[in-house]
Amino acid sequence: MNQSVRDRYPGIRSFEASERRLFFGREAETDDLFGLAKTRSLVVMFAKSGIGKSSLINAGLVPKLEADGFFPVPVRFQNTASNPLDIMDRVLAWHMDHAVLDTFAPGESGTHLWHKIKASKFEGGRTPIFIFDQFEEFFNHPAGERAKFARQLADLADHRLPEIALEALQSIPRPARTTEQLAWYTPANVRFLIALRSDRLSELNEMTAAIPSVLQNRFELRPLNSAQARLAITKPAQLEGDFASPTFTFQEETLRDMLQNLSSARADEIESFQLQILCGEIEKKIKVVDGGTTSLAPRSLPLTVTPDYLGGKAGISNILNNYYENQIVGLHHDDHEKLARHLIEDQLIADNKRVGVAVETVKLPPDLVEKLLLSRLIRRAPTHLGDVFEISHDTLVEPIAKSRDLRRLAEEKERLERERLEREQELAEQTRRLEQERQLRTQAEQAQQEADTQRQKAEAALAEAELLRQKAERNAGRAFWFSVLCVVLLLPLVLFYWSLNTQFQRGVAEAAEQQRNQKFEDAAGSYQALLDDRFFKVLFFDNQPLVDSIAACRRMADIQKKVQAADAQFFNGEYYLALGGYEAAQKLGFAGLEDKIENTKRIRDLSLDIYTRKAETFYDAEAYDLACEYVERAWRLDPEGEYLKRLRARILPKCK
Repeated sequence: MNQSVRDRYPGIRSFEASERRLFFGREAETDDLFGLAKTRSLVVMFAKSGIGKSSLINAGLVPKLEADGFFPVPVRFQNTASNPLDIMDRVLAWHMDHAVLDTFAPGESGTHLWHKIKASKFEGGRTPIFIFDQFEEFFNHPAGERAKFARQLADLADHRLPEIALEALQSIPRPARTTEQLAWYTPANVRFLIALRSDRLSELNEMTAAIPSVLQNRFELRPLNSAQARLAITKPAQLEGDFASPTFTFQEETLRDMLQNLSSARADEIESFQLQILCGEIEKKIKVVDGGTTSLAPRSLPLTVTPDYLGGKAGISNILNNYYENQIVGLHHDDHEKLARHLIEDQLIADNKRVGVAVETVKLPPDLVEKLLLSRLIRRAPTHLGDVFEISHDTLVEPIAKSRDLRRLAEEKERLERERLEREQELAEQTRRLEQERQLRTQAEQAQQEADTQRQKAEAALAEAELLRQKAERNAGRAFWFSVLCVVLLLPLVLFYWSLNTQFQRGVAEAAEQQRNQKFEDAAGSYQALLDDRFFKVLFFDNQPLVDSIAACRRMADIQKKVQAADAQFFNGEYYLALGGYEAAQKLGFAGLEDKIENTKRIRDLSLDIYTRKAETFYDAEAYDLACEYVERAWRLDPEGEYLKRLRARILPKCK
């Protein structure tokens, strides 16, 4: 930031001592406060937040004190990690003459605040005045630490020697007291100014026991009246010098609109904070761009601020109410907006009070820090602990806290909505898995039903084969008895032949021969008829087809057992083995296995995909036991898969 070119209006931050020529409208208050601070050892200044206490001190009081031989020492009690006396030690460390302290207050006595201030040397021998700005921060410290500080402050404020110093002086005989010792044991020439918000003024009552006069010298800073506000608005605009904007004037109507919107409804009171916001918005519109022209008119022309600069009365009201949000949104960068909100809303406010954060701990892009400083939302303030970033003004705390609460509410709604969507997705995924499992169960039940049907068919085939065997055996038995019957029936013919033969032996040889021939022919015909008879053929029954049928049935029974074994493997989730069993049975001639093979392949592939993805997910999440379990499940479904071999080789070494 170019320090040689500055804005005419500091905006929401306080005026600095270097900006005293820009500080208008508080001349009377500056003189009154200076008179009190110069003549009283302890002065309490109080005012509402946003009235301009810090500006009056920095740009009004401090320059007058310095010009009159005082040495202002700013002190803040913001850091509750250190007690107030330790904070004072660090402030005085820059001015402490340890040799003097060791000479006149060795040991325990040197820990008293009175001794440390007496041993300190300030530039040019000037009188120190300790300015406790934002003193409400003091009451954030523990009560015991506050009481100890108040007791030591009381000796300095009341111009008396602390007991420990008085005892040391009394221990020195009067004739032996040196000039240096007498000078040392005189009251310290020091002043104190306490500045705090009026709503915290009552908390000073706790110090009255130690410092009864703490509330005697009070100075109340009131808001600007219209006349003072008019000076604060118009005078800086007319100054010549190295400013970021050219000189300009205000139309009376513009001033009237501004003062009417800034004035309290109950009295002629105007808060400096709001005035500076409006003036800062005006200056933005008339700053020189690249050294050429202003945003509204060439620099060579006289600039007059009309009501349109702020959008009239409605525009003025909108600017005041939405200053913080407008500045944040004006960053025009989503990431920068998030970072800025996190710093301002989450780090620079605690318990709805502004707090400081060490500059070196803030890890923001330099250009973003520069933008926030230029926006006057934050300021860089020196403390005894080093420079800190803090919100520029207490008046900003409420709108910032409101924005923070709205943001957190929106974030909470977004989180709840995100969780709702995630739950819905999980529910949908669970529903999908349940539906998938239901389908798998249905397919398994169908496969079981098909297996039962095949088994029933096989059992029916075996039963039919058994019936055929029994029928064949019965037919074979019938054929046997039929053959016996035929023999029995042929026996009379044989006997008849024998009888005829005997009779013909007695007859003529030719007649006998003729008769025998005839009988043979008859017998041959009878044999031939018997041979041609279908019952007789049973005697020579060909049972090879029956044997083949029985063998086929037995072979089908063996194949059926293989199918049943594959079914058992399927229901146990051993889809790879089940698929091999089904395909082997199909090759042996078992029909109707196409659907089982197709279903098994589909389920095997689906399970393989699920197990593989779970193994990879658990491995990436370093849940190695679960990763090992699922990669083994996947490998049993596809032991020949090249990818699974590689995945298994990568995961198994992590297994216990």
